[in-house]
Amino acid sequence: MGNSLDYGQYFKSERVIDGINQVHVGVIAPDDFNPYSGQGIKIGHDGIIRRLENFIETPNCLRYEFEADTVLSLSKKDKQIIILLKEPETNIKIIKPMDMVCRQIYKPMSWGNLSTELDKIYDFVHLDESENNSEN
Repeated sequence: MGNSLDYGQYFKSERVIDGINQVHVGVIAPDDFNPYSGQGIKIGHDGIIRRLENFIETPNCLRYEFEADTVLSLSKKDKQIIILLKEPETNIKIIKPMDMVCRQIYKPMSWGNLSTELDKIYDFVHLDESENNSEN
C-alpha cells in the first residue's frame, strides 16, 4: 500500500487547498533523509497523508511531488489558480479552479525551514486588492 503511514497525529498547521475534496497541506515531523519531508498533503475523507519529496517552482506554476507518486500543481491561468491533484494509489484526480474563499483565507504556516515550500503558496494564490474588489 505505498507509503501510507499514519502521520495523522503529527500533521499540524493545516491549510485548505480544496475544501470540497478535503485537500489540505501542513507540516509533519521530518525525517533525516529528505529536506522536504516535514511538509505534507492530506487528501480526502480518510485523511491519506503523503510527505513532500520534490518541489519545482516556475513563475506560473508550483509543483509539489509527494510520496506514492502523488502530485499537486497550482498554476495560473487568466486570474484563476488551477488545482491539479493526482493520487494514483486511490485514483483521485482533481482539476479545478481554486475557490476564491480558499485564496482569501490562505495564510503561510511560517514554521521556519519546515514549511518553506508550502509557504510559497501564499504569495502564489494571494489576491491583490484589485482582484479582491472585482470579485465582490
